[in-house]
Amino acid sequence: MKRDYGIDFSFKNVKLDKKKKIKSLDLYVNCNDGYKGSASFAGNVEGSYFGFYRDYGYFTLKHFVVGYIEK
Repeated sequence: MKRDYGIDFSFKNVKLDKKKKIKSLDLYVNCNDGYKGSASFAGNVEGSYFGFYRDYGYFTLKHFVVGYIEK
């Protein structure tokens, strides 16, 4: 990500369940172009993904989203 897009991201406070699946985590994202944010994952939400996206398109309505994203 950093090399191709200049985006830094990190995970903190990662907790796993007994099956080694992610139970919770904090995600921090800095696009280094004015867009940055953070979100906390506390389990799956039906109909959503967890992560971030950065859209560089000129006519897009949402240039940056971090957290739960609708499918």
